[in-house]
Amino acid sequence: MAYEPQKTDLIKYANGLNKLIRDFDEIYRQQHCHPYQQLYQYMEQIISEIIKIQWNIIHLLNEWKRSQQKSIIVGTIDMSIFDDIQRCNTFIIKFYLNFLTVNEMCNNEWFSNFSQEIGHQLQSLLQNAFVVIEQPCSNILKHDPLTIISNAKFEVKIGLLFSYQLLPNNCKKWLESLDMRLLAEDEIRLVMNEGLDAIRLRKSSFNIINKVEPILNIENEILTIMITCNLKVDINRRGHNPKAIPVTENKFKFIFWLGIDFPGLKFTLHTFSLPVNVLSRKDYRNSYATIIWDNAFAVDNRKMFETRTSVAWSELAIVLNEKFHKDVGVYLSQEHLNFIRTMIPNGNEYNKDLITWEQFAKTPLPMRQFTFFEWFYKILILVRDYLKKMYTDGLIHGFISSEMSEKLLQGCIDGTFLIRFSETFCGAITVAYVQNRKFDKLLPWDLDRLKKMSVSHTIKSADFLLYLYPNIPKNDVFCKYYVHNNGMIRSITGKDYSCDTDIATQVSPINDIEQISNS
Repeated sequence: MAYEPQKTDLIKYANGLNKLIRDFDEIYRQQHCHPYQQLYQYMEQIISEIIKIQWNIIHLLNEWKRSQQKSIIVGTIDMSIFDDIQRCNTFIIKFYLNFLTVNEMCNNEWFSNFSQEIGHQLQSLLQNAFVVIEQPCSNILKHDPLTIISNAKFEVKIGLLFSYQLLPNNCKKWLESLDMRLLAEDEIRLVMNEGLDAIRLRKSSFNIINKVEPILNIENEILTIMITCNLKVDINRRGHNPKAIPVTENKFKFIFWLGIDFPGLKFTLHTFSLPVNVLSRKDYRNSYATIIWDNAFAVDNRKMFETRTSVAWSELAIVLNEKFHKDVGVYLSQEHLNFIRTMIPNGNEYNKDLITWEQFAKTPLPMRQFTFFEWFYKILILVRDYLKKMYTDGLIHGFISSEMSEKLLQGCIDGTFLIRFSETFCGAITVAYVQNRKFDKLLPWDLDRLKKMSVSHTIKSADFLLYLYPNIPKNDVFCKYYVHNNGMIRSITGKDYSCDTDIATQVSPINDIEQISNS
């Protein structure tokens, strides 16, 4: 999201705040030169303008938070707006603190009447200035934030969007008040309805362990705190109705709280993370569908975890394309997206353009044991972790049907081949080729098979694979993907494979493949 208009507004707000505060100070110094009523009317107008600017800033910050939610998919977010928000917040907080100090000193009735409102606005501003800058992310799942693996390290960065110079000098004291907890939906509602104290004394379903001492850093006068820890799950208490919702669809939120003292004032601030999913290592890939749908299709101004139940294919296509680009570095073509659409199981017979959550992540594909999202996501991992360079070099056709690949290869000379993603194997890649003027294909590679034999090794070893479609000699484009070293072939992924691996075991007729996949 581009923030140029908002940044222009923030610069205008900062200049306006500077002038308003100077005007207020000048009027206060000359209070004996003005009629009582006129003096306080001026002051009231100035305070009203400052409060109006404050709420404009909070609105911009909420827009940034929505962009942060989208960035879980697209991977980038503009942080430059923080500098201007920090500057404006600092102006306002200084003014509020000075106002409350003057009220204590002069015991003026008018100041006293306004001090309660100022205290309320200060609490609101500080609360909104306490944000999660980098959302929780497991160290083993850097590509997929908000999926937390039980008993594995994760990191999160929080920050205060005002000048650190306003904070009390004794950082150690207020940092000791920093705490966090993972909350289920009913606990989040308690905090929203009754306040933080409603859950602080309750037993948690999760234990946050091995917490490393928070790392403080100053980034453009903004104080940030990096937290690293593990999460231990009490299996018997992890969900309040575990049978109602599958584990991979359960959503939680981290809450962070921090006590800050100013002279004569004490505040306890809290902020929430975006919804997270907590699971074991074995099922994290299935759970990421929940995270993607939640961040892409959250209901506007939602109170909890509400999302849209169905979306237009055009919207979902954008989300899948952005996720693919984030992880692989290139966008999908329209032809790729058209094929991907055919892989989603049928849903609403009256509106085939609508895709439901069930079609996206719960309904198994026809005659298969996996869902659309499992198929797409495992292909994404396959390309990202093993075939990224080959894909971005344009050597993989990828998302193309078996029928279309056969059509493309019709009329090509023997030995012509192309590389595509399997429709019948989950998260697998295969080679379609022409031999003796007949169409055939190799047994697909999934992640496990790729660890044993690379695609480039197979193509080099298979003497019946000669030309990458349409007619490029294979050695012209694949030779850079391996080097010979003491009788081994090293693929571009860095793994070694024996040169005398029996390539014949990799070839299987198309009918056999269909039988294997269906079983």
